[in-house]
Amino acid sequence: GGVNKTVRTSTTLRPHTQAIMSSSALVNGVRRALAQRSSAAATRSFRSTAPKRYEAGSNGEPAYIHAPEMYDIGAMKYRKLTIGTAILSIVLIGGSIPVYAVHFQQTKAGTYASSK
Repeated sequence: GGVNKTVRTSTTLRPHTQAIMSSSALVNGVRRALAQRSSAAATRSFRSTAPKRYEAGSNGEPAYIHAPEMYDIGAMKYRKLTIGTAILSIVLIGGSIPVYAVHFQQTKAGTYASSK
């Protein structure tokens, strides 16, 4: 015949085994609670390092090495020619882009006068 095997349930365990299991369950529960608490605190907090602040004039030097000459437009060589050329190029580019866009659209649509 067959061998009769008995299975122990939690009610039939020895008392010291039950105490060990319940204490380890308690320790695991405390660990879980602490882990949840620390992870929740970490997600709610905001940590950042402060950016470095460079102060102008430290050691008698400006914050940028070319700062004294940088915006001295009055002392610029060929000032009228340079500024005039810059303004003229801005106006020409700003005016030619819309003209080219209209020409391109009308050519694609076949409605431009010279495309027929």
